[in-house]
Amino acid sequence: MGALSNMEALILRNDNLSGQLPSSLKNCSNKLALLDLGENMFHGLLPSSWIGDSLHQLVILSLQFNNFNGSLPSNLCKIPSSLAHIDRLTMLDLSNNRLYGKIPIGTQLQSFNTSYFEGNSNLCGEPLDNKCPGEEPSKHQVPTTDAGDDNSIFLEAFYMSMGIGFFTSFIH
Repeated sequence: MGALSNMEALILRNDNLSGQLPSSLKNCSNKLALLDLGENMFHGLLPSSWIGDSLHQLVILSLQFNNFNGSLPSNLCKIPSSLAHIDRLTMLDLSNNRLYGKIPIGTQLQSFNTSYFEGNSNLCGEPLDNKCPGEEPSKHQVPTTDAGDDNSIFLEAFYMSMGIGFFTSFIH
């Protein structure tokens, strides 16, 4: 557990990993800022019991292009409300999974680019244009600018290179 608690970045993108997210990831809680498990074959529920509560240091969480789903018959998965409690999160990519329901309201979840949620046809709520059943159109729109997109791309690239450098330093 000692090695996991000191890990700052974990990038396992496009590695043909499958199964449910390992619960041992919750032991990375002390310093883990970057978790990129995108483009794998993970399935099952996003673990609401620890993903937002234990991994509260996350800055980047990338889980796109997996197959997160719930139990039958719907076989769909909700975004855990605990993700709204991560106040350092600057990038969250949950696109192209089988997520459904309302995007949890949190300090920054509504400010993320809509592309980070696309490919989840049953997902609704801000920042998406797809309103949830019984939801009134928002009277206050979050202004978007191209500069914000440029900043998020810069931050994503910065943190990815930071993670790669971090892991490279362990190899040598």
